[in-house]
Amino acid sequence: MFELTKNSLAFAGGHSDDLSCQTCKILLGSPEEYQLAEIVYATEVFFKRHCMFTLGGAHYKDIRLNGVTIEQNRVYEAHGHDRLQFSGLERGFRLYLMAAAFAESQIACQRTAFEHYFSPPEDKIRLIKGPEFDYLKSPEDFLQSAFVISTNSDLAGLRLDGPQIMAQCYDISSSIVDDGLIQLTAHGPIVLLRERQVSGGYPRIFSVIKTDLDFLVQYPMGAVVHFQLISLEQAKVLLLQREAELKIFFQAMQR
Repeated sequence: MFELTKNSLAFAGGHSDDLSCQTCKILLGSPEEYQLAEIVYATEVFFKRHCMFTLGGAHYKDIRLNGVTIEQNRVYEAHGHDRLQFSGLERGFRLYLMAAAFAESQIACQRTAFEHYFSPPEDKIRLIKGPEFDYLKSPEDFLQSAFVISTNSDLAGLRLDGPQIMAQCYDISSSIVDDGLIQLTAHGPIVLLRERQVSGGYPRIFSVIKTDLDFLVQYPMGAVVHFQLISLEQAKVLLLQREAELKIFFQAMQR
């Protein structure tokens, strides 16, 4: 339905920020078939056929459809040969473009301010203890430190640059891993993302809670991140709250 220009950096079907992808899909009426791109850098998109689309995730200062400024988190109609242009990244890192077969009923559907449907992100990314939490010699050293998102990060994981975090050892028997788990290597921590491997051999010291992982992946490379430890019970409450907020948003889009 669309194609990015050659100088763009995007991943087909990527969804590191699951919340942005879910809201895009709801805005489009929850289609079974759609095209999705996780855009890290782009200046222009060409539409190849008649469709509807929406944009979520990272926020750009100016986005234009055939020269006319449009808003994010709103559904628009596009025709073959239409051009979508981006400039001035203001906030976030990953932009999501989702397109589906045209449906008149969805055009102009929009999501208002983020806080209208979802709780705003915290200043600190919240964590729960991982299976090898006890391997840490001083958990406080990690929680009191500031880390920088490394330029060596990729779709599989965010590498964190910062002070050396000491552990009893940096290798374990290969074990199952999940989205958001923080593995501690001898070269520093890695936050696993949704394109991760299925197992790993490094201590799993913490896990980013599900609701905050979507916020973390919007930190650009070079950004500073701080962490806060919460209980598993608190994490469950926050996840249930997120699910309730998504349900409210879905119901609002059905009216």
